[in-house]
Amino acid sequence: MSTFSITDWASVTATVYLAVAQPETVNIAVVFGTKHVLLVDTGSSPVQGAAIADSVQRRFGRTIDRVVVTHAHHDHWFGLAAFAAVKTYAQAQLLETATTGDDAVLAQQLGFSPELITVPQNLIREWGSFNLGGEQVQLKHFGPAHSNSDLVVYLPKQQVAFVGDLLEESGPLQFGPDSTIGTWPGVIDQIVKLVTKNTILIPGHGKPVDVAYALQQRDEISNFYQHVQKLRSSGYGLQEALLQAESDGDQVWPFNISAAREATICAYAELAQPRHTTES
Repeated sequence: MSTFSITDWASVTATVYLAVAQPETVNIAVVFGTKHVLLVDTGSSPVQGAAIADSVQRRFGRTIDRVVVTHAHHDHWFGLAAFAAVKTYAQAQLLETATTGDDAVLAQQLGFSPELITVPQNLIREWGSFNLGGEQVQLKHFGPAHSNSDLVVYLPKQQVAFVGDLLEESGPLQFGPDSTIGTWPGVIDQIVKLVTKNTILIPGHGKPVDVAYALQQRDEISNFYQHVQKLRSSGYGLQEALLQAESDGDQVWPFNISAAREATICAYAELAQPRHTTES
């Protein structure tokens, strides 16, 4: 069973505050409007979600009544059960992930009943918006990338965007079975088009970054994918490509060996399916 905790709230802007939820070092944000209070991501368990709600009430004297989940990975949304009585939002494909049975097994491993997994009320396909009172919130899904349910939360007035694990600052980018590497660079391009050059980008893990940082990670993903495409077209099988990643290390690959291995496995799976072979 994991031990859950959250840090103190740190100011990003006058109405946006950030905390870190442990043990997964996930960024949790709260946004204050004149009428409503928004939470972005909920931590890894119902207990942690309840602790976040209590922390906001004690620190700011306000009650969370809007919640957005950035994607369907447990460290970002398993705390949603603590917010069953408020308006909750996520990308529509989170629901598909939540019904596979894998999340139920993970919940048991984390020490709580799968019955406590609560799905969001409002499912966003491509876009949505709502107003907190003096603060418009834009929700954008640009297609599959880190996961198939990535949802960007943009605050035009505050010039802050929450991008979930589409960007990483505290460690290498994370790749998994639901990642789509070929379209990931194009998704980052769309984020850059949505925001301004002065926008603060809040990754799922780590410190806030800027547009230049986002474009750097975009290029790393793109260069990696092109490198794997060349290996595959040259006749390298998956195991040979994995050995190549280990032998080349960071001399050729933009990620550390562990991340490069995971990304290579994902990329080879994509390249076996024609619909995932295009990239902007």
